[in-house]
Amino acid sequence: MPFKGAKQFPYESETSRLHTYEVNEKLLEGKHFEAFAIQGESAFSERYNKLRYIVANFNALVAKVSADMLFGEDVSFTADKNQDFVDGLVYNNKLGTQLLESAISNSALGDALFKVRVEDNEIIIEDTDPAIYFPEVNGRNPRKTPDVQELAWIDLYQTEQGEEARFLVREIHTAGKVETKIFVVKGENIIDQEVDVKAYNAQYGTNYEPLVETNIDRSLLVFVPNMRYRGSKDFWGVSDFIDFESLQFELNNRLTKTANILDKHSDPILAVPDGVLDEDGRVKKEALQMVELGDDGEVPQYIVWNASLDNAFKEIEKMMEFLFMSSEVSPDVLGMGKDGAVQSGRALKMRLIRTIAKAERKKRYYEQALKEVFEIAQELSVKNKGVGITYMGKKITCKEVEPINVVFSDGIVNDIVEETETIIKRVDAGILSKKSAIMLLDGYDDAEAEQEVEEIEKHRASFTSIIDKLQPNDEE
Repeated sequence: MPFKGAKQFPYESETSRLHTYEVNEKLLEGKHFEAFAIQGESAFSERYNKLRYIVANFNALVAKVSADMLFGEDVSFTADKNQDFVDGLVYNNKLGTQLLESAISNSALGDALFKVRVEDNEIIIEDTDPAIYFPEVNGRNPRKTPDVQELAWIDLYQTEQGEEARFLVREIHTAGKVETKIFVVKGENIIDQEVDVKAYNAQYGTNYEPLVETNIDRSLLVFVPNMRYRGSKDFWGVSDFIDFESLQFELNNRLTKTANILDKHSDPILAVPDGVLDEDGRVKKEALQMVELGDDGEVPQYIVWNASLDNAFKEIEKMMEFLFMSSEVSPDVLGMGKDGAVQSGRALKMRLIRTIAKAERKKRYYEQALKEVFEIAQELSVKNKGVGITYMGKKITCKEVEPINVVFSDGIVNDIVEETETIIKRVDAGILSKKSAIMLLDGYDDAEAEQEVEEIEKHRASFTSIIDKLQPNDEE
């Protein structure tokens, strides 16, 4: 199994990846002070701990825009023979919501993971935390699906003596089976002796299975990298945050310094001439009504700093440009484009071309992964009697495995007026039928569109008859 002989958990070979996950997760959540403190350690904390730290969470913006472009609109999953089964999987597993959440996390961490399992003969699809995923990567071909993949996490319990009991749970996935092994963890995360799974279940009320035969010739885990570079020896994906981490740090830094400068000089000191204060430093009563002028006509005045922050704001503006450029997120996505006028759908898509290209790149990874997920689900149903999905009040199983077609939207709100005008022109030009036009515009199927055309023709005939009756009769 992976990491056989490992002496501690988390595994030493995975600490760098898990550290990156931790930092990026805090950046996503807007906890930038904590994230940069982890990386900068004491130097960062000493530099900023007396300042009010300002965060412009561009990281979360990038992750949410990426997810919205991918799964903001429903993805279509279609099959020839197993459509009801596919619809049931999507509905019961709330797959639309899971995919949106997965895409946000994938953008931040660089990795996502799906797990397919069976519970009470029902197929379940789960978006799983990649931080508990430990595959046995092929050294010669790191992009090859690992033969052995492990999920591992810590179970914590309080003993009757008030002490903390820790156990490492290893769920090992290989073709055809899933094994669960449990180990005691002691001291500084040291992995100790293995415990019996059934005895562990009885003591702690869990339901881990020592061995599950899946009867299919593949693992139940499907890995989704955010992006990989050609020639990279690394199995793992690359986070969207890597391209602009230093820019995000500097943007926060500049906003923090500017805000604290403005705060410092928002309550200026009052300077007064001689004679206004008494020997104890208090204002003389009579001085509240009048003050003395110095020999040169000196009067009380506030000491203020003529703050020239134009350069600071110009730097912030420039950093925002670099952030948009580095992250491949167009300002037009947020309505911050230089041309604020309402644009046609076609014009908007041209301005979002880099953001759309970024979403298309992500779609390739997710499309492949989702097809694998549905293939696994179908295989589990075909190879295991009674396993399927309960949907619309009936149990649905598969008799055979077939390819699933996955169709994404472009993530951009459609310009209905522009689409309608284009379709009307095609109908008028004779290169599109009315029936096809209705199907395109209203999403009708063949029969519904046929009925709609008949209704339109019926009303048109009725309307023409009325007009004819209203026309003056030439014979009269």
